[in-house]
Amino acid sequence: MRKSLSTSENTFIFLLVLIISINVSWIITQELKYVRLSNNGLNYTGYLLNRSVLIPALYVVLFNLIYKSKSIAAALLFAFVFAGAELCLNGLARNYHIWTYAQWSYVYDAIFIGLTQIAVFLLHRLFRSSFRPEVKHS
Repeated sequence: MRKSLSTSENTFIFLLVLIISINVSWIITQELKYVRLSNNGLNYTGYLLNRSVLIPALYVVLFNLIYKSKSIAAALLFAFVFAGAELCLNGLARNYHIWTYAQWSYVYDAIFIGLTQIAVFLLHRLFRSSFRPEVKHS
């Protein structure tokens, strides 16, 4: 079994997804007005918890599973299952009127999730390569 990610790698992934999530949600909801948020305080709290805690924590779990998997097929399966789970969470949020889609759809959500997974994977690889030792023992 492969080793799970270190604490610094988990923190990096969490903060990276948090930054991406907050910035993209700000652009989508406040600037472009593609998604309308609820005015109810409890529903808005659910939106904030989803965006700021739940989604980044799920990405940390996803990348721990990806790096523990022994094959590329298993890693891709985890990524697709995660994307489906996140789409289901978005559907629940829409069902409970936490947000409503004005000019947005589940297809755009799926594209955003896929691009976020790819970006986090590539930036995590860059993060890992930046901490490799420069000097090798002879």
